[in-house]
Amino acid sequence: MKLKSLTNPPYNLFVLSALLLVISTPFYWHENADYHLNDTYIVFPFVYVGWAFALVLMVIWLIYRIVDKILLSAFLTWTHVIISFFFLLTCVGSGIWYPGIESPYSRKMHYSFQSMVGDNYAMFWIIMYLVLLFLLAQLAFVINILGGLARYIVIYFRHANKSQDPFNQ
Repeated sequence: MKLKSLTNPPYNLFVLSALLLVISTPFYWHENADYHLNDTYIVFPFVYVGWAFALVLMVIWLIYRIVDKILLSAFLTWTHVIISFFFLLTCVGSGIWYPGIESPYSRKMHYSFQSMVGDNYAMFWIIMYLVLLFLLAQLAFVINILGGLARYIVIYFRHANKSQDPFNQ
């Protein structure tokens, strides 16, 4: 398989990301994520978290496949794909994602805003900027689809007197 087939169209990288995520999660089969909600303590394996994120990536890939002909811009598509891929690699490759890897947050049982800022202020801001960048990439995804849909509707109604769809020529 050629590299060009993986990146043309660019959203095929989501399939690669999902595959890498599914392959990497069994190495952390015995690691758990703890979630505290008021007085409830929820524990679930990281494998299921990884599989859930892989499923989300496949759904995003499927959305891209469905709306491929009406996307607004290839630049917005590449922006979304590259930032999302970078964010995923950063999370999987660091101790933020898996507690078995050494990081300032890997051995703590309780996370709070004050402890994150107090323990490692620089790491906190790096994480915040990465999350902000990831959210901006998701905004580019939405703008790409909605802008393309608006353009499609405008072009469709301009050519309403013709009997054929302008995108299927």
